[in-house]
Amino acid sequence: MAVVEYAVDMGTSYTAIFQKGVGLVLREPTVVVTGNGKDPVKFVGIEAKKLVGKAPTGMEVKYPVEEGMVKDVDLAARMLNVLFKRIVTRHSHPKVKVLATFPCGCDVQQLELFQRAFYGSGVNEVLLLESPVCTALGLDVAPAGSEPVLIVDIGGGKTDISVVTANGVITGCTLGLGGNQIDRAVADYLEGEFSFRVGIQNAERVKIQVGSLYVNENTSTMVNGSDASDGAPRSMEVTSKMIYDIVEHYYTKIIDVVQNVLNSLPADITADVKRRGIYVCGMGCMVAGLPKVMSKKLGLPILLAKEPGYCTVMGAGSLLSDRKLLQLLLDNRY
Repeated sequence: MAVVEYAVDMGTSYTAIFQKGVGLVLREPTVVVTGNGKDPVKFVGIEAKKLVGKAPTGMEVKYPVEEGMVKDVDLAARMLNVLFKRIVTRHSHPKVKVLATFPCGCDVQQLELFQRAFYGSGVNEVLLLESPVCTALGLDVAPAGSEPVLIVDIGGGKTDISVVTANGVITGCTLGLGGNQIDRAVADYLEGEFSFRVGIQNAERVKIQVGSLYVNENTSTMVNGSDASDGAPRSMEVTSKMIYDIVEHYYTKIIDVVQNVLNSLPADITADVKRRGIYVCGMGCMVAGLPKVMSKKLGLPILLAKEPGYCTVMGAGSLLSDRKLLQLLLDNRY
């Protein structure tokens, strides 16, 4: 029987899949739409995200992963099954092996949920590895020997802050804060201050287009929504200054936790980190002004990933072709 091997990064906002010998083959939203009938799962991934805020009566948008952790095992399994079917040749029935990533701080019960989700999707074999190790490989900054690297991965539902060496994670934490919380805060602000109601996808677009950590940023964008009082269609210009306090509030929280991690490190590790700087990835690192603000507050160089949304899955994918390193990392984990 043929064997196909995948590396999978199942995050709060997106699930990315890397196939050995092929490369990145899929990246779709970690979203499912359910409804009535024999098969409750109606839409998955891109198709499901299109219905966020627009789901017909009798259908519901659900998120099987929250803050990086599996919250609904059965739904996650059904979603993965659909996604795998989109990339596996229709008439082939290969044995499927998966290397799946998980956030810092997962306990035994949470790891079991990841395993159950993947085995429930029809996978034959599952290996689990901490996301930060894979992220370091994807950033192409894999540390040599015991030299540490500090990585801040700002995702949709959580932020991983970790110090990694070639032997694995020295220390790390997962902060339940990411881009999704900013999106909701933007939507709440527009409704509360201007009686202007927007869907979460439009709030996300506002954040991406005009969100900034520069105090004097003056970009703007037109947004379609509705009047919160009567539901009538309405458009509004939203500026960077209007949402500055929201963006600054959330990123300050992240930077403060990074500072706490730095303060907790032994002096020799701190010296290595200061020499190399802090590597920042995840789609949340794209906000304007982050490197400058972060560097000023922490007093360290900030290095942004070139492909911030793909570091983890690409790093995990590289391990599929390096069995010796993969086994070493798995051995160190246990």
